[in-house]
Amino acid sequence: MLEQKRKVPTLLGLVVLLLGIGGGIFFAEYSLDFFSSSKVRSEPVNIRVSNTTDSLVSISWLTETATEGNVRYGLHGKAIENTSHDDRVLNTNLDKYTLHHVTIRGLDPESRYQFVVCIYLS
Repeated sequence: MLEQKRKVPTLLGLVVLLLGIGGGIFFAEYSLDFFSSSKVRSEPVNIRVSNTTDSLVSISWLTETATEGNVRYGLHGKAIENTSHDDRVLNTNLDKYTLHHVTIRGLDPESRYQFVVCIYLS
């Protein structure tokens, strides 16, 4: 009779221990997603201007999630009316990327320009 009383608490202790280990592993793996109320950031980061010549410039940036993006640009101090899409875009099929790269061609070497990086979430 004493053996049965000892087996029940031991068995219960083992079950609690196994559930605790399993729960600990689960929450260690997924705790950020489970408890976090923040969303994945989607703003452009690490914006780089490169390959500048007298008539073209390349602009690149990263996003945490795959998004459509483009660069709107215009003469400094005036309305931003021009748009240039990612270099990998063919025709009008806009694709989603995390690494974006836009080359703006046909710039006037004597002018100053301003640009805005645009991303589109769907």
